[in-house]
Amino acid sequence: MTDKQDRTPQTARKRSPAATEAQRRYRERQKGAGLVSLQLSISPVERDHLMACLAAYRLRPLTAQLTGKDYDDMDHQPWTAQRLFDALSGHSYAHDRGIQFQMRNGGDPMIEAELPHYGDLPVQIVVTESEIRASSVLCSASHVANTAAFNEMCLRLNLTFPLSDFGLLDVSGEPTYVVFGQLSTHSSIANIVEELETLGHNTILAAHEIQPFLA
Repeated sequence: MTDKQDRTPQTARKRSPAATEAQRRYRERQKGAGLVSLQLSISPVERDHLMACLAAYRLRPLTAQLTGKDYDDMDHQPWTAQRLFDALSGHSYAHDRGIQFQMRNGGDPMIEAELPHYGDLPVQIVVTESEIRASSVLCSASHVANTAAFNEMCLRLNLTFPLSDFGLLDVSGEPTYVVFGQLSTHSSIANIVEELETLGHNTILAAHEIQPFLA
C-alpha cells in the first residue's frame, strides 16, 4: 500500500458504497418476498450463460408492459432532459414500481431517481445533444484494495453484463467507479426504460462481484 493510500481517512474506508447498501436492501426485500439464495458450483462459461438467461427472465414483466407506442421515436425528435423527464414520470414503469423522477437543473440538467425494487438504488440520467447516459455509483476508488486487479475484474465483467459498462468518474471531486449505459437521443422510450431496468439489475450484480476487491 502506498503512502497516499495510508493517508486515506479511516472513516472513508468504513463507509458503505452506495451500490453495496442498495444490494443489502435489495436482498432484504427479496427475502421478504419469499425468495431464497441458491449457491451453485459451475464453470465460468455456464455462469455467463446462466446470468444471461436470468436477466432475460427477469425482464419479462417489463417487456409485457411496453406497448407499440413505446417503440415510436416521438416523431423522430431528439430527447431533451425535460421531455424525457415528462415521459418517464408518466410511464407505467414508474407507476408500477413506485419510482419518483426528479429534475435537477443546473449547468447540465440531470434526471435523478431511486429504484425501489433494487434497494432504492440511485440513478442519474444526463441528456446531451448526442446521447442519453444513465449511471449509478458502484463504489469510491478509495475503497478499492488493489486497483489493477479491480480494473481487470471490471473489464472482464463488461463482456458478461448486457447493455452496461464500467467507468471511472470524479464525483464531488473523488474518483468513483460507476455502472453506466448510453443511448442515442433518438432512442424509443421502450429502449430507455429497458436501459434503466437493466442498469439497476447489473449494478446489484456488480456490487456482489466487487466485494473481494474492496479494502
